[in-house]
Parts: sequence; structure tokens; C-alpha cells
Amino acid sequence: MLNGSGRPFFALIIGINTYRDTNINTHGCVADADDIQTFLTRDLHIIQDRIVILRNEKATHASIVQEIQKLAANDSVAFNDPILIYYSGSCQTIQDGVALFPYDGATNNGNWSNILPDTELNGLLKQLANRKGNNIVRWSSIMCLFFSPNIILPRL
Repeated sequence: MLNGSGRPFFALIIGINTYRDTNINTHGCVADADDIQTFLTRDLHIIQDRIVILRNEKATHASIVQEIQKLAANDSVAFNDPILIYYSGSCQTIQDGVALFPYDGATNNGNWSNILPDTELNGLLKQLANRKGNNIVRWSSIMCLFFSPNIILPRL
């Protein structure tokens, strides 16, 4: 069971509609994150203390990294307890894959700063799995931005 009487369940939920970089905005991502939180607490009876939710300006690169590291260091999270990491926001295709855009992510003339590339996120998740087991679900609801001079999109 996932409720308070059964095995603990932990979640980090991230939803970003507005960004420090005003060229990047999404719609409905915070509402999606709130819906996930409601589903976990109301329908699965997960205790709110086991859920961290970062919305908009609270969802910086540093805070996302810090919350994943806190899960790894949390003595309340036993080995193989279920962990959900949910991200709803913007992403960017980069040379080595895809990067999530935290609130403070930015682009300046093709130079990215404070993004969370898959390589970094996967490294954090590997550290988390080494400490807490691999019962981790990474779920993303993303809108990818395609900033490339080689891509011409048709006008609709």
C-alpha cells in the first residue's frame, strides 16, 4: 500500500510556468504539478511531509539539485522506498541530448546557463539510486524549445 499505513512514498514535484528569462514561458505546468500533488495526497494518501513541490521561482537549478541530494541523504527514505521525480516545464535540445530548464535557466546568443542537462540529472539520479535503491520514477511533462539556426518552422 502507498498510504500512511504502508510503505513510505516520496516525491519531488517541479512545475514552472514563468522563467527569469522572459523569452521562455509555458502554460499549465504549475497546474500539472499541483494536480500530481493532489493525486498523491488525496487519491494515494501520501503524507504531505513526504512531498516537496517547487513552483516557478522556487525551481532554480540549485534548488532542484539540492532537493534530489536531500532525498539521497534523508534517513527517512529507506532503501527501495518509491520515489517520484516529476518535472513539468520547458526543456531544450542540446548537443548531448536534452536539458531541463529551471526557473533561472537562460540562453545568451546560444550559450546556455543554469540548465539541467540529462547527463547531470542522470548523475544525480544514479547517486540517489546508489543510496536509496532504483525504485525511482522520473516523469517529465515538457515543452521543448528548439533554438537552432538550421531549423525553419512553417508559419501556421
